[in-house]
Amino acid sequence: MIDLSRKLKNFGPLEFLVISSLAYVTIMLIWTASTRSAVVQKANDIYQKCLKIVDERGSTFKVNLLREIAHLNLVMGKNDEAFEYLNSAIKIAGDSDQIIGSHVNLFLFYIYLGDYLSCVGELNKFENQFENYGFTEEEILKCLVGVNYIKSIILTIAQALYISSQYRCTNLPVWLHIGHTGIKSTLATLSSLK
Repeated sequence: MIDLSRKLKNFGPLEFLVISSLAYVTIMLIWTASTRSAVVQKANDIYQKCLKIVDERGSTFKVNLLREIAHLNLVMGKNDEAFEYLNSAIKIAGDSDQIIGSHVNLFLFYIYLGDYLSCVGELNKFENQFENYGFTEEEILKCLVGVNYIKSIILTIAQALYISSQYRCTNLPVWLHIGHTGIKSTLATLSSLK
């Protein structure tokens, strides 16, 4: 009893602040978990309204908005819609920054989904179309560096996953524990790339 009264006697503003902060964080985590889908849907509604405004005004911001809507749909698990929006952004991209940015998003979407073969296929298509986009020589060289960098990352992931499956290795870094399907076919395809 004496210990409890001594602790209550020493209870001050700092202790109150710590306890109230912990309560606030806990309540916010519970609220976020329970309302996440509603918040994401509200964001989607706002993006759709913005898209109507951009369509009416003919703004060049439409490419960026389509990429953001695609990202939101990917987060919501609507992969088909995400790719539709992203492909629309690629089709209407006007300058080299928009073209490159939209393609990078496409590559990252495939990597996020663990679909490495489709990513490599899109990388190859993009690489074959550099001249069609009217890129400068410097932009082409930068794109080649980026394309080959992404291919090297995919190859590294595929090799690590393949090795782990062969030797039943379980202590791989967390970022390598993605997309175990198609590892052998991914390796075969990637190793044939020159």
